[in-house]
Amino acid sequence: YAARDAWVAAAIIERLQEGNAEVFGADSLMQMDFMQNQTTMKDMDKRVREKKILKDELKALKNKQRDDSSVGSMKQDEERKRELYELMSKLKGDQPPTFPEDVFKLPFYTI
Repeated sequence: YAARDAWVAAAIIERLQEGNAEVFGADSLMQMDFMQNQTTMKDMDKRVREKKILKDELKALKNKQRDDSSVGSMKQDEERKRELYELMSKLKGDQPPTFPEDVFKLPFYTI
């Protein structure tokens, strides 16, 4: 799937560059904030490893809840689950870039 996704992304970028090189040309893209401030591979690897630990804890907690229905531990478990979800949300990867809608409108793109 990764090869297919990369091929599709390359085809889309090629079409965007043909239609609006001022916005989607390689030089223009390299100057944009999302390219200048990408997370390093070292930080990305650290983030993935930390998230894996949290996901494993969350999985164990869900299994415990499934096997143990005592009310006292349920409240603590639910609180910990909320904490884990919050921590995992902070470890999300870089968000994809956004562009204003007008860069996709005619005269640049026609069917």
